[in-house]
Amino acid sequence: FDLLTPSSHPSSNRAPPSAVATPPRRRAARNRAQPRLRGPKRAPAVPSRRKPHATMGKLYFNYSTMNAGKSTALLQAAHNYEERGMEVLLLTASFDDRAGAGRIASRIGLGKDAETFDATTDLCELLQRRATAVACVLVDEAQFLTKDQVWQRARHAEI
Repeated sequence: FDLLTPSSHPSSNRAPPSAVATPPRRRAARNRAQPRLRGPKRAPAVPSRRKPHATMGKLYFNYSTMNAGKSTALLQAAHNYEERGMEVLLLTASFDDRAGAGRIASRIGLGKDAETFDATTDLCELLQRRATAVACVLVDEAQFLTKDQVWQRARHAEI
């Protein structure tokens, strides 16, 4: 005898389960933008025109709510650069004197002296005045930078 289920009944609009096509299982597709490398890495056919020591700078903007630890993270980053013997330039707004004029401090007691900026400060000129090369520029309270100063920072990152 023949058993008719609701899905296989002649008056049903649905196809029987055996007639439903299921796609075959596939492996996860790999990113097509990155070709799969096989064998040893080959040197480029044309030598690069870039200097081997020249690298593109990076510009990061970290933001968060008040009391989230942004100044603490900035001071930790400064410490890590200085620990490796690299020069760091710390900047803060000139009117931000909560921890003292020209000082970045966190709620947990960390603090460092910093250069100050206002709306008229030329950040490119400020960097050129430095006697030593600066590996990293860290700006606390960056929301007080003017539009021109933000573009100065972006251009400096490209150099």
